[in-house]
Amino acid sequence: MNVLIIHCSYKYRGGEDTVVCEEMRILEKAGIRVDLLEFQNDKRSLLKLIQMPFNFSSYWQTCKKIDRFKPDIVHIHNLHFAGSASVLYALKHKRVPFVTTLHNYRLLCPSAILFNDGQLYLKSVKQIFPWDAIRKGVYKNSKLLTFWVSITTKLHQCLGTWQLCSKYIVLTEHAQKVYLESKLGLGENKLIIKPNFCALPSVTPT
Repeated sequence: MNVLIIHCSYKYRGGEDTVVCEEMRILEKAGIRVDLLEFQNDKRSLLKLIQMPFNFSSYWQTCKKIDRFKPDIVHIHNLHFAGSASVLYALKHKRVPFVTTLHNYRLLCPSAILFNDGQLYLKSVKQIFPWDAIRKGVYKNSKLLTFWVSITTKLHQCLGTWQLCSKYIVLTEHAQKVYLESKLGLGENKLIIKPNFCALPSVTPT
């Protein structure tokens, strides 16, 4: 079985990057053939930000990787922002099933973490369009960037892009509840709970 993992790495290595490495390791240990398509935000970041609604370069990179590796299934971890939703359309074009791990709440709020100005922020979860989040500049303290992220997410919601995914993986029951009650319109059959994990460190007795 061939599994392709797609991830947009962060400028500074964090939890999602660790999860990707750990999952690749455990799949390979189980005898599964694994490959990684990784996008980067650190080069030509302005151009990639402008192409957030549809990055043609990411689309063609995904198509080429699929042609070479021929995955049976694809697991997406993060597409923000260099990957973009164009990756989903590449997978649709190539007729490859895929699942997506929702490590955060970016599809519901431009803040991605439902936290702003030192407190819980839930106004975007059920709003048709997050005008309040834009006024507050919840993404990188920028109204312009928050607006651009919001427009991109809303565009693909209207196009039905987020419905293309076979299954979404959430990390907790709480996250599942938030997504089910949100404006996104995902059914319970689309959301699977799979907590994160980490390898136990080896300890040598002294």
